[in-house]
Amino acid sequence: MFELLAAAAMGLISGTFLTLMDRIDEHRIVQRHRAFLAYLAATATAASMAWSIEQFPVLYPFLLGLCVEWIIKDKIDFPSHVFFLFLLTLYFGWRIDLLWQYAPYIVLFLAVRYVSGTMLRRKLGGKPGFFRWYYASYWEKFVCDIMLAIALSSLPIIVYAAGFTVACLYTKRLLPEKSNKLDAPCPT
Repeated sequence: MFELLAAAAMGLISGTFLTLMDRIDEHRIVQRHRAFLAYLAATATAASMAWSIEQFPVLYPFLLGLCVEWIIKDKIDFPSHVFFLFLLTLYFGWRIDLLWQYAPYIVLFLAVRYVSGTMLRRKLGGKPGFFRWYYASYWEKFVCDIMLAIALSSLPIIVYAAGFTVACLYTKRLLPEKSNKLDAPCPT
């Protein structure tokens, strides 16, 4: 039971720091010391994810898969994102033993995320009703996480992913994007 609570807490912490980093740098929720705060959040995100893997090595394919997916989908588009990925890549390199252990599961996770998040989303995601809600509410991502957990027979992945997803969603709600009128084009 304690193991699952720890996985949930680590997922909440990692998801909160990740979304905070994104909101600070990309969505400009703060104006003063934005770069410093974004790099601080990037460091905290990488550290929390590395610590999560240290506690639960089975999270390696999930977190490495997410990073690879973000690179493929061109989501690494701000300096704090690059810094976060650099720090986490150093950790992934240090734990290369886990890469060889979980390589088939990383490939499986990426394949499932690609089929579900790209191919099926193009065909079904724009249709009104269930599929629009399914893709907009992060359920699609969470179902892919569940499939990885089933393949690895690991309940901590589901609990971590649930905490991670909830933290991302609620941090976005608590810290909505701010319109920055200074960056808007001047009307002519």
